[in-house]
Amino acid sequence: MELRLERKRDKRQKRGTMHMFERAVAEDAATTRADAAARHAHAPRQEDARELKRLGEQHAEAGDWDLAYAAFQSALRTAADAPNVVDVAALHELKAQTLLAMGSDFEAARAAEDATRADELWPHGFHTLGRAQINMGELCMAMASLERALELSPPAASGDTAEVRDDIDYAESLLVRTFVRAAMAGETPQGDVPALQRLLRDQALAHGHIGVP
Repeated sequence: MELRLERKRDKRQKRGTMHMFERAVAEDAATTRADAAARHAHAPRQEDARELKRLGEQHAEAGDWDLAYAAFQSALRTAADAPNVVDVAALHELKAQTLLAMGSDFEAARAAEDATRADELWPHGFHTLGRAQINMGELCMAMASLERALELSPPAASGDTAEVRDDIDYAESLLVRTFVRAAMAGETPQGDVPALQRLLRDQALAHGHIGVP
């Protein structure tokens, strides 16, 4: 069974610049990840991609995100020499989940995109990509990723489908609030404005407001 890490939404508002203290913390975290990855790079070569993946899952379940990240990175490097040994898309997606847990949303989105490129028909890659895009404030892109995940989810996977629908509802609510705030301030909303307008119209019709244009 594929590990599905617990993922939490980051509801912080996107800021244009990072304060000096936050930037220092981010740099320290990046250094820690790089050091951990370097330690794993010198691990015995008999640890193949599957073993490194298992090790990363163990670290992730224990909440040791830096070690999990390092293990998944090493697994991806090892898998490059033996691509048929382990599911590369799953490794990229696990790495993305780990980065989300660490608060590195942009890096998580890049890892999730790697997962979707490795397997264009795997819904979990698009689901994790959508979650990273929500955290980044890229709501229209997130909606597209989540809707793709829903399209690719098999009918039998009711639990996964419900989770995707929940994230779609969350992204929609953020889109509506963004549109309304911009309209009240007399500003032009960012992103796909026609899509936002269609979303508002559909929601109004669903609630019986027939006169919505």
